[in-house]
Amino acid sequence: MNLLRHWATMAEAYLAYRRGREPGYWPFRIWVEPSSVCQLRCVMCPNRDLPSGMLGHMPMERFRAVIDECRGFAYDVNLTHRGEPLLNPEIVDMVAYAARSGPKIRLHTNAMTLSRERSRDLIRAGLHLMSFSIDGFTERTYRQIRIGGSWDRVMGNIRAFLEEKAAAGSRRPYTIVQVIDVPEFETAPEERRQFIAGFRGLPVDEIYVKKPSNWAGSYSVHQYADTPCAPCTFPWYALTVCWDGLIVPCPQDFFCRIPLGRVEESGLRGAWRSAPMRALRSAMAARRFAGLDPCEACDRLRRPRSAGLPATNVAVFLVENLLGYTRWKTRLFAREDGTVSTK
Repeated sequence: MNLLRHWATMAEAYLAYRRGREPGYWPFRIWVEPSSVCQLRCVMCPNRDLPSGMLGHMPMERFRAVIDECRGFAYDVNLTHRGEPLLNPEIVDMVAYAARSGPKIRLHTNAMTLSRERSRDLIRAGLHLMSFSIDGFTERTYRQIRIGGSWDRVMGNIRAFLEEKAAAGSRRPYTIVQVIDVPEFETAPEERRQFIAGFRGLPVDEIYVKKPSNWAGSYSVHQYADTPCAPCTFPWYALTVCWDGLIVPCPQDFFCRIPLGRVEESGLRGAWRSAPMRALRSAMAARRFAGLDPCEACDRLRRPRSAGLPATNVAVFLVENLLGYTRWKTRLFAREDGTVSTK
């Protein structure tokens, strides 16, 4: 999808969302789950509660079917969901196949299995955005949050990736280091500054500090008001495809409580206009949140709004979608209070 067409689709999506209407376009952001398996047991992540029947890797044939269908309408594809994508042995081939198809390809990883060779392969495969999830400013907080992880290994793997990116002389992939600021694990301002300083001189485009999600009620964290502010935006712009081909409305539906169809049966287009999806949009537009599982408990409904949209991350979303990743040249670094400042 070219940028001008994407802008037009975004404008149409905004109007459809604000007016509570059915979209006349296809979803422009797709989540695809290469793997639901994860080697970590992070304190805020419900992955540890997934039953064995929900664990697995997406086969390449199914992945190709998803990418082939969304080639004409998806602006970007996120290769992540409930598990660690690099555990899928075909992940490099997946990135390469998707990158050749047109959408911007984004990957979010805990970096535990990211070797230098794999880093080089992912960069060469055409990855547009790489996001590293660390979730700790110090080794102490990392060990407390990311159960089963290795601070030294992760930091070494990230540094190796950045060195390979520098050696390639490429702006891509746009590289983000993400830290979830878990309330019960406090870090001193000086420790945060030292963490940020450790990336100076390396081709990091953004260090991003975010509040944890409550994963539609699966994680108990209280940071927003109890009363819903506005309908969720996900049903008007995105779909999520699980490793087994099941399609759900958004990545917050961790346990697939709103199934919309399957890749091999309905396809993305069928799921987008399925009866369950239409019913979800109707309930959201009418603010009938009571009894809507899992949405009723989701903190996405309670986040502050700006111009009728979620204020959290709206600037990042608009920059990514209106300007494109490689055109956002200002490097951002986190302040100790969790906000960002220019380098």
